[in-house]
Amino acid sequence: MEWRRHFHQYPELSLKEAVDDYEKSLIEREWRSSTGKIAETARRLGISKQLLKYKLDKYRLR
Repeated sequence: MEWRRHFHQYPELSLKEAVDDYEKSLIEREWRSSTGKIAETARRLGISKQLLKYKLDKYRLR
């Protein structure tokens, strides 16, 4: 799994940093897979469109 590889490379990460990194990678993968469609990406992730927009801005993915 992607997050395991990353975690072993950076064992000094805090729990929050590790969770944020994993969350960002999941969102980025689905965002690209859905070709940038908000509703489809949110549906795939099981979150609201509003929350997805917040996280896209948070992680600077759009």
